[in-house]
Amino acid sequence: MELTAAADPGVSRFGCRVAVQEPQRESSRNGAVEPRDASAPPCAPCGMSSTYLRLRAVPPPALRNSATWLERLFEDESETVRQPVVRHREEVLDTRYLDQERIYAGASPNPAEARPRTQVVLGGRPVFRADRHKPPFLVLTAAQARQVAGFLAMADFDALWDFARDELLPRYGGVTGEPEAWHAFASAHQELRAFYARTAEYGDAVVKSLPA
Repeated sequence: MELTAAADPGVSRFGCRVAVQEPQRESSRNGAVEPRDASAPPCAPCGMSSTYLRLRAVPPPALRNSATWLERLFEDESETVRQPVVRHREEVLDTRYLDQERIYAGASPNPAEARPRTQVVLGGRPVFRADRHKPPFLVLTAAQARQVAGFLAMADFDALWDFARDELLPRYGGVTGEPEAWHAFASAHQELRAFYARTAEYGDAVVKSLPA
């Protein structure tokens, strides 16, 4: 299946418009885009973060191959932990993240597309915690994050949705619930595309924290 860029990613096939998230631009030296502070994403209510999949961009020099360090990165919002990761940005997927994964990884990709397509949501090198009952962290290198950003920039969400819809719709109200389901997953797609685009722009790696 060939994936091409949609003519207008903000327009829904169901006649509504999906808000296309653009990076927030603020004044900075050399005109670079300054990311918004995503330490408390609006879609992740306080005290509920353990039910969400969290993706955080981290500058490679600051990244540590240590589960303890990664736990502190996500759990401790103190200035001591945040200081080395000044540029960090975070994206959050709700409890439907496995179905978002299905939209990307479930289609039959061309061989060249296989790797970045499967790395959007759950891909990455595992970093195991001391408590093996907890899921590992997943880490994408800066190069891998750039590949994912490239895939998302070119992907036609409608083509991805058409491939996955028969499996997904029974969980979301069937055909009558399709417009609402499409809108929810298309919005998450736009947010992921914006997140990975910012990450690639800064040359950052991505760390993912899975729900317990």
